[in-house]
Amino acid sequence: MYAWFVRSVRAGDTHLAEEDWDGYNLVTPVCESTVAFSPLNREPIEVCYFDEQRCLRCLEATRPRPKARLAAVR
Repeated sequence: MYAWFVRSVRAGDTHLAEEDWDGYNLVTPVCESTVAFSPLNREPIEVCYFDEQRCLRCLEATRPRPKARLAAVR
């Protein structure tokens, strides 16, 4: 499961990462697995209160993909 972590107060800079964060180590966001950061929040956030704060790339990466529809052709 994922939770929100605040990298900065800029728009789009609150990222999704693994929820089981221990409060001390760096957080690796879903959108950039090579860039870890120390979040401003001390507890993982389950619901991001402000839509403009959420990282759109994190949302896209975790959005369920629609199943492909197959059609039979005769």
